Amino acid sequence: MRYFLNSVGGDERSLYPFTRNGKAVITTIQAVVTNVEAVATNTQAIIKNL
Repeated sequence: MRYFLNSVGGDERSLYPFTRNGKAVITTIQAVVTNVEAVATNTQAIIKNL
């Protein structure tokens, strides 16, 4: 998660000023990243089984 935030130019604290619900936004981003990682893992497993 840290690498993602650093790649968009900052950490959690630098995102807070942009929204009242900063924590909710970060939680949503973390959920999206987790889902993307899960899809990638599933895709690798499917390819391995072919």
